[in-house]
Amino acid sequence: MPLLLLVLAAPAFTQTVPPQLLQAQQLSDRGQSSAAIAILEPLVQEKSHELTEADRGIAWNLLGSAYRNKDDYDKARHCYEAAVHILSAMPTEQANYAAVLDNLGGVEELTGQYDAAKTLQTRAKRLYESVGNHTGIAIASSNLTQVALNQHDLATARRNMEVAFRQLQLAPEINPDNLAAIYTVKGALARSEQDFHAAIAADQQAIDIWTRNHGPEFYKLGVAYSLRGEAYGMLGDYRQAISDHQHALTLLEERTGRNSQAYLKAELAYAYTLRRSGSKQEATRLEKEAKTTRANIRTQQCSGCTISAESFR
Repeated sequence: MPLLLLVLAAPAFTQTVPPQLLQAQQLSDRGQSSAAIAILEPLVQEKSHELTEADRGIAWNLLGSAYRNKDDYDKARHCYEAAVHILSAMPTEQANYAAVLDNLGGVEELTGQYDAAKTLQTRAKRLYESVGNHTGIAIASSNLTQVALNQHDLATARRNMEVAFRQLQLAPEINPDNLAAIYTVKGALARSEQDFHAAIAADQQAIDIWTRNHGPEFYKLGVAYSLRGEAYGMLGDYRQAISDHQHALTLLEERTGRNSQAYLKAELAYAYTLRRSGSKQEATRLEKEAKTTRANIRTQQCSGCTISAESFR
């Protein structure tokens, strides 16, 4: 599968939402995950009395997303599960409970557990349907599209994408970042269908939305340019493809670092395009570089695993 952006299910804030949570979400949306974590970690502790129990569940959800953006999937899973424990018992928080299930499903997808991801995100979609949350249905359907693509189930992917865009028409207030990410999923579906012109058009929509809302240096643009470069490469327009890939790597290196999963996936996508264009030696060098970095990261993560992932649960 190509590099994709999971569509994060945002919390359903009330008018009395604590300002710390809004600030943390804004920081995380801008890619400043460490700053968001610094705000959220003290708030979720049992001894903290700054939040209501419902807001603490929302804080755990936001913290999980911040850790997920840093590729720390064990901590993200722990945070989402803590949020589930709180919000699942609150009948008035079903939309936020659905958001957590959707995000937890995203972690399962990122770690290759596609059946678990599908189960969680289907539950999230049904919860959103039960409360008439069109934005949530669109987001869950888009994420289910990605799961179906990972499972090579194009028919299901098409159905889910159709649902997502029908629901978008009923959800005019959707967060622009989520709308842009949904367009990258639409582009991924088009690439899987070998409709590369449609993929480029969808990726361009994402680029336009993110540029308009965050400026040309926004880190998620690196993903969109990488995806568009892949589609141009499939069409044989290697000049534009290589330009897009190089721009993507520059953005991602500056914003997420060379060790991030986003950068490494973009590097592998660039290598694939280079190989197709005939630059096999450079493609091999990049592939080796990306795979070596990945292996080193896994080794470092495992060497620090004196506490098993189970202890986070």
